[in-house]
Amino acid sequence: KDDGKPRVGAYLSALEEDELAALGLKARGALKVSGVVAGGAGERAGLAKGDILVSLDGKPFEADDPRGTLVEVLEKVLRGREYPLEIVREGKAATLKVSWPEIKK
Repeated sequence: KDDGKPRVGAYLSALEEDELAALGLKARGALKVSGVVAGGAGERAGLAKGDILVSLDGKPFEADDPRGTLVEVLEKVLRGREYPLEIVREGKAATLKVSWPEIKK
């Protein structure tokens, strides 16, 4: 059931310390994309399996709770506006633009 809250539209898992270190993200939090939801915000933004999410709207994910940071930022987004989603894809930093459509009443 869709509760209307913005979601990334991807299956995410936290990275282990050794994975973060290998990506040069040792003191940061990050989430790895294991799958993308068809038609979701992530797919529309160009998110792909294997991407590493490191920040949304300029807020880096906390090392001890990357998922909590993501939820915190998602609670503040405005529908109809684009937000920068910083990722690492195949070892290279990139920024995607993610947005959520306004809900028609």
